[in-house]
Amino acid sequence: MENGSRKNRRAAALLAFILLLAISVPGSGKTAKKGQVMGEVAIKGVDRYRVTEPVFEGVRVVLSYRGEKYTPEYLQGISGAAFRIAGPCLCAPTCSCAMSTEDLVRLMGYEATALDLSQKEAAEPGRLEAVLKKVRAAIQAGRPALVWSAFTYYEWDVVCGYDPSAKALLGRGSYEAMSKPGAAYARAPETHPIPFLDVMSRPVILVGKKVGTFDARGAEIAALQEAVAHARKQNEKGLAEGLQAYDRWAAIFRGEDEWKPDPAGLSYCLSIYPNTHRAASRFMLEMAAKHPKAGARFRNAARHFSQEVGFLEDCRSLFPRRSPEEFADPGLRARAANCIARARDEYAKAIDEIAGALPEMASTKSR
Repeated sequence: MENGSRKNRRAAALLAFILLLAISVPGSGKTAKKGQVMGEVAIKGVDRYRVTEPVFEGVRVVLSYRGEKYTPEYLQGISGAAFRIAGPCLCAPTCSCAMSTEDLVRLMGYEATALDLSQKEAAEPGRLEAVLKKVRAAIQAGRPALVWSAFTYYEWDVVCGYDPSAKALLGRGSYEAMSKPGAAYARAPETHPIPFLDVMSRPVILVGKKVGTFDARGAEIAALQEAVAHARKQNEKGLAEGLQAYDRWAAIFRGEDEWKPDPAGLSYCLSIYPNTHRAASRFMLEMAAKHPKAGARFRNAARHFSQEVGFLEDCRSLFPRRSPEEFADPGLRARAANCIARARDEYAKAIDEIAGALPEMASTKSR
């Protein structure tokens, strides 16, 4: 299931397992008005992460500050993240994507400028500082930036402040301590992203001005078509995706697969997918309201996604410590396999409803 960058990500299993324990260092909360320069410079009022998701929720956070009113569930749906299931391994939530983070920014009508900085380049004199200088300039202009692993491990974060005296970045990330209501800005050294550049050579996305119009109808249809294709995809090698991923998860728990249960990978997937598929359920209800001719099918899909999430949560609850001993327990594994199999069936029913809704959706105008 792994090669290239996936091996590097698994090599960082200990760091990612810390993610699962939701450890983060909150910022001081000291902020300034937009563009105001203080010892610590920060854009005030940047939203927290509302969905535990590593690739696209940061885009919503940035765009919400820029005045866009899209719900977290809508952006999860449009990006395709709401419908993905892959793995189970550490790389799955960031490797199995319908589009890139830059793609979503551009889809929403905004300029996206990605800045190059490999791990090797970051060690060269002045290279890291040159990139950070552009991030600071964006913040001074009142524009939060997307930075790879600014505060988290192998995820896209939102940087909306910096402390020049401490050489630190401030902002938002997906971890629980960072995203709970009322949480202060996360805080980490400017060098925090460097260890995670082993899999990312363009670790900064600057979101520029709005230059286009978002085609909501086209994006919705494309996202739902991709959801169906992803679910029914068959890979002979590499990362298992969609229904095939669910089948392999269950086989792993039953001891019928050569890949052994891995606490870090399974735990990470079980911390992400219940959240993204909960967003899928709510996105379906948004689609039902916008496309009444297909409303019944979308409402059915919402119900199935909600039931799928319940079974995923049941599976996660079997392993409260996320320990190797728990994942080695035959009784717990048998119960987990049953949860995964039932989640798989609900997911399949939701996808079937989407497939049935697409012709009806395409034949009518949305509200």
